[in-house]
Amino acid sequence: MPTVIRPLAMTTITAGVVLSANLSLADLNRLIDQRVADAVRTKTVELDKQVDDLQRENEGLLLKCESLERSVKVLQKDQKDAAGNNSEEGQEDGQDDS
Repeated sequence: MPTVIRPLAMTTITAGVVLSANLSLADLNRLIDQRVADAVRTKTVELDKQVDDLQRENEGLLLKCESLERSVKVLQKDQKDAAGNNSEEGQEDGQDDS
């Protein structure tokens, strides 16, 4: 079966834009460069938003960690104070810790 060669269409429709077959290679390269630059800008804005969201989340988590660390220190101090009071009470009652 012979190979059928079809002529190129005079226009190409891409994403709602009609491109004329009369465009030069330089014009096509500029158009491609512009579309790539637009896509990169769009993606960069999306990624910047994600980074900002993650930074805010990270700051919130760091504050939560600091709060939990303070709570642990207070609880450890309370536990140590309670243990100290228990040993003092035992000694007052004439009991020995040993």
